Amino acid sequence: MLFICSRKLDLVIYNILSKIKNLEFSIIHSQFGDFGILIQQDFLTKIILPNSVKSIKAVPSKDKSTFMIKVRSQLDQYFKGVRQSFDLKVDLNMSTFFINTLEEVKKIPYGSTMSYKDIANNIKSPKGYRAVANANARNPIPIIIPCHRVIKSNGDFGEYGGGSILKKKLLEFEKDIFFSKPN
Repeated sequence: MLFICSRKLDLVIYNILSKIKNLEFSIIHSQFGDFGILIQQDFLTKIILPNSVKSIKAVPSKDKSTFMIKVRSQLDQYFKGVRQSFDLKVDLNMSTFFINTLEEVKKIPYGSTMSYKDIANNIKSPKGYRAVANANARNPIPIIIPCHRVIKSNGDFGEYGGGSILKKKLLEFEKDIFFSKPN
């Protein structure tokens, strides 16, 4: 797999990926843009958001593993509005605090939001909302772990690795799907 990097972040990703064996890369197209998928063996390791995937010039793997097919299928279902949660093995490779934070983020219901402060309280770190924001910003698998559902306590959207427009579109999409389904 050949990578041509155009930004510092891409260089970091390239350096990490060049050390990984059994890596598989794919791109899935959605109404929100193209998302990159990286897996290692049977673990999802990275979802690359549309604003970053454009700068990575990697050739998607020709032969798709069973696990890659499963990841692509579940993301496709999400983007079609028929999947609200994911059943995938992931490798977060992060600190315990970050993993605990992202596990809490994963619990945010589809079509809902929660503040950084609420998450900090839920993980028994009431003054740790900035650390929660840092963990959220380093989420390697957005969409799967729905960091777009985390907002500021004043109701503002806050930052998002994919940009504020994508965050707003994802939240609106989920709310539209959630509230349009019959009870």
